[in-house]
Amino acid sequence: MYVAWVFPVIGDVREEFSPLVYHIGADLFASFVAEDLGRMLFQSDDPV
Repeated sequence: MYVAWVFPVIGDVREEFSPLVYHIGADLFASFVAEDLGRMLFQSDDPV
């Protein structure tokens, strides 16, 4: 097994736009995970 999670993009995405499409999805996912954990993005609430 190589991956634990897959986030498929449905439809045809031109190569020029693929970084933008995947970045937006990953950013939203990171935001929801941080909110679930009660943290801010990039651990900006860490006082260290």
